[in-house]
Amino acid sequence: MIRRITRHFRKRYRIYLAVILIFSIWYIFCLPTKPFNGPYSTVLYDRNGQMLEARVAKDGQWRFHSSHQFPEKLKVAIIEFEDRGFYKHHGISMRGIGRAISQNWRNKRMVSGGSTITMQVARMLCKHKSRNIFNKIHEMIIATRLEIRYSKSEILDMYLSNAPFGNNVVGADAAAWRYYGRNANKLSWAECATLAVLPNAPGLLYPGKNQIKLTAKRNRLLKRLFDNKQLDATQMELAFCEKVPGKPLQLLSAAPHLMATLMQQNGRGNTYESTVDKSLQDQVLRIAQRHHQVLSGNQIMNGAVLVSSTKTGEILAYIGNISERNLQEGSEVDCVLAARSSGSILKPLLYESSMEAGIITPKTLLYDVPSQFGNYAPKNFNKKFEGAIPANQALSRSLNIPFVLLLNDYGNARFRDRIYNWGLSHIQNNATHYGLTLILGGAEVTLMEMTNAYRNLGAVASNQSPSELQILRNKKSSKKYPKWNRECVLATLDALTELNRPDEEGNWKLFESARKIAWKTGTSFGFRDGWAIGITPEYTVGVWIGNANGEGQAGLTGSKAAAPLMLDIFSVLPGKNAWFPQGFHMKKIAICSETGNPASSSCPHVSEQLFPESCENVKPCRMHQILHLSPDKKYQANTNCFAVNALQSDTFLLLPPLVLRYYKEHHMIQDVPEYFPGCGITENNIHIIYPLSGSQIILSDPKSNAAGEMVLEITHRDSEAEVYWHLDENYMGSTKTIHQMLAHPDPGKHKLTVTDNLGQHSSVQFTIAP
Repeated sequence: MIRRITRHFRKRYRIYLAVILIFSIWYIFCLPTKPFNGPYSTVLYDRNGQMLEARVAKDGQWRFHSSHQFPEKLKVAIIEFEDRGFYKHHGISMRGIGRAISQNWRNKRMVSGGSTITMQVARMLCKHKSRNIFNKIHEMIIATRLEIRYSKSEILDMYLSNAPFGNNVVGADAAAWRYYGRNANKLSWAECATLAVLPNAPGLLYPGKNQIKLTAKRNRLLKRLFDNKQLDATQMELAFCEKVPGKPLQLLSAAPHLMATLMQQNGRGNTYESTVDKSLQDQVLRIAQRHHQVLSGNQIMNGAVLVSSTKTGEILAYIGNISERNLQEGSEVDCVLAARSSGSILKPLLYESSMEAGIITPKTLLYDVPSQFGNYAPKNFNKKFEGAIPANQALSRSLNIPFVLLLNDYGNARFRDRIYNWGLSHIQNNATHYGLTLILGGAEVTLMEMTNAYRNLGAVASNQSPSELQILRNKKSSKKYPKWNRECVLATLDALTELNRPDEEGNWKLFESARKIAWKTGTSFGFRDGWAIGITPEYTVGVWIGNANGEGQAGLTGSKAAAPLMLDIFSVLPGKNAWFPQGFHMKKIAICSETGNPASSSCPHVSEQLFPESCENVKPCRMHQILHLSPDKKYQANTNCFAVNALQSDTFLLLPPLVLRYYKEHHMIQDVPEYFPGCGITENNIHIIYPLSGSQIILSDPKSNAAGEMVLEITHRDSEAEVYWHLDENYMGSTKTIHQMLAHPDPGKHKLTVTDNLGQHSSVQFTIAP
């Protein structure tokens, strides 16, 4: 017999060796590189591990990526219930198999499989749906391979991450959130015991089905844990008192638009750890929804809010849309990332840039008069004019014309490139495309971009480098930003702290806040967008209000719609009422008190101000001039009329006639004396307001041949001067005090000439369109 077997083996030993070799190779490589690879649910956590949002996996299962941080009590409960010898066997428990055979024999059916935890992991890997001897042998082999490749801790982690827990819940992490609404690390003994018994028969016993049997099964496990001294009598009795959960809970929905954006950018099945603070997110959302109830009554349906840390750039609250989801138009739009007209929200950036470039000081007088650039004629929101106003007041009051003129001085292309490099990437066209409308809403930006830009002002003021806002904790930005002048930034923020300012309807409105805030509002043309962004050393809050479809509404202004929401949010933010440390490189500069520029020798009143060093490069005051006067100082005079030693002198603020006209409405100013008769004319005091030189004007209905009418207007430095009007060399009449003239020019080119009683004259050419 032995010889026969030996001969048989010698004849076929190559076959046996081949079989052994093939099996060995298969055994070595039988495990996949990634044992479990989804599909997974998409989950968004806040900075403290609290869930913000979750989306079911593609296969309809709630399956989370493993946290690898399961509580010890859950591990103890699982091992006690499923596999007491887990840490002793090598994947197969012969005692468990023997016990299973005995139980199955006595019951004449399959009641126990004798599977270890490792064998159950093998079954999940192999995806066996039926129980039979062949599948069981396959699972045993895979289990031994798992034991060789992985540690006991890793195998237990695989089981807890992929075991079925009833309903469509896979893994203990998903089960903890679906059944208890919290992280597995925060589960009690009773809750851990409940989860431990679910994978044994997930189709028969689970929360919401067979509650009595589930409770009894859980309590038996708790009793075993007590017998094994894993918990004491008090813990066991308290655990018995806890009810098993009912139907699975609806998972949280605290940041739906942020979740949708992350899924759109990165696909499904990822787990995100965000910088958002859920408690603050909930608080900001409640405030925003309260404002939405008021705004929606005026058909203003959408809005967005960002709250970020000024110091770190981390986004602490992200409200993509304040409207009720699926109930109102545009509610699905993430308005944080939607490009909208900037309104005047860019003005602080131009203010800081102009100061850094040595064009203005905070006190420089900026002209605020009717102006036209080609076909573009900017207007102030209140349709009034100051004549001239200090730059910091023009910013705090958000006057339009001074900033259009300032942009013209700074350079449109230069400013466009600067803010693009600051992260306003939606301003992609060249400067010619936007023109001077760039500063008043001619370009589109997003709330994310603008909040980031303002937050960087705060970061620079805190002596930190500018950076991108951060929404994911494990994703740092590598974007590089140009350096900003810290002192100019501080001066800009100081100008933005003025709380007593006119709203966009020209009426004074007092906004009060418990803390010092640098903030700016903005409104786009047609009342389509309302902006408000505020900065403190700790927080930057950005708010956009409007309609996602772009529809404008009366009252949709930054001050009325967005600012109250922003200030309410600041009122609930923790922290001290501190301010940015003041600049160390501020310099005392002698400033002309009236014009705000570095003082010249002609300035009558000079004061020293702490300004950024770059303000030293601002052109000295040229508006003050020393004039020679007659001995009685009633007239301007020269040596044609009086001897040199008889002439007197005095300093006057010489504003252009058009500027002077509006400036005198708000300020007391010393009138410039007239010229002494016969001394000669040395200055033109006439300024033609309308029409502007080279303008093309449409006066009549194109279908009519009748000529339209227009009102010609000039201003004169001497309010008592008499002015004579000529149109195309045709005399039209004269005016005094109020210099306006009605005309009916025919289509074509025309020349207007005006002359005063001293012989001064001025003229413009214009065209009436056919």
